Amino acid sequence: MVKLKAFSVIVLLGIVYNFFRLLHPQLKAFSLNVFTIKNGDLSNYKKSQHTSNNRDLTKTFLPSDSAYWTILMTVNNGYLDFFLNWLLHLNKLGVRCPLIVLAHDEETFNILRNNHTVYERLRVVRSDNAPIQKAQSFGSREFNSLVSERPQFILNHLTEGRNVLYVDVDTVWVSSPFPYLTGEFDLWMQQDGNRFCTGFMAIKNNNKTLRLIEHWRDGAIRANATLHDQQVFNKIIPIYIKFKKLYIQRLDNKKFPDGYLYFDQYNETGQKDAVVVHNNFIIGHDQKLTRFRKHGLWLLDSQHYPNITV
Repeated sequence: MVKLKAFSVIVLLGIVYNFFRLLHPQLKAFSLNVFTIKNGDLSNYKKSQHTSNNRDLTKTFLPSDSAYWTILMTVNNGYLDFFLNWLLHLNKLGVRCPLIVLAHDEETFNILRNNHTVYERLRVVRSDNAPIQKAQSFGSREFNSLVSERPQFILNHLTEGRNVLYVDVDTVWVSSPFPYLTGEFDLWMQQDGNRFCTGFMAIKNNNKTLRLIEHWRDGAIRANATLHDQQVFNKIIPIYIKFKKLYIQRLDNKKFPDGYLYFDQYNETGQKDAVVVHNNFIIGHDQKLTRFRKHGLWLLDSQHYPNITV
């Protein structure tokens, strides 16, 4: 009798709630799912309510909102310090969107997995490929092999329904990039001169981007580490822009400068406009580190993570 009364009350509340939903469209993102209740058992109801709310609410976010995105990064032990420096900048901004890291070696995987508190929404996955632990120079076969895994990593998470923001570890976020990801575009990308830079690319999940990333992955596999994956990307992207109606926003060089512009061309006033700084156009771990330090972008000297030594 008590269960029957409880069930009747819940059904009545559901009817009243749905009536108000008709009057107030903004309430449509929520659902009571009263018909999941069986024999007065509320456990299924609570579970389904929570799942439905989360799924429906994510549809209300815009690309300019960090909650719209999942950040992807690839890290090996040679550049673990750069990842931790990037993370210090991220934590300083208070960004809290999901972050998934592909670790290229067992040591990096274990360090980040065992210190997940460095970022509360961090998830670490292990690369299936042979481990690459040392820092690799741009353009080397080892470097090309390392970055060629990037398209498949991105594709894995696009096919799971995520909108992904892929970021290289040799970047620094001076301020949040998300407010600049606006407009009706499929991708937002940083530029390297007149080329697209695959080191900062925000990719909306849709059929056009899935086909593009599949094509990019297949091209990187055929190149067999003889080409940088960015070279492969820039070879195929004109086809998608011209014939596939894929819309790409080239991010403003003043806000998203490459390493040549920021470090060699911009004066102090110009540098203050930067949102994301990419430490490229220079080869070598130590050279990049020196440049970050010289410009006050290396936080790892004054801050550290208690259980991690790099």
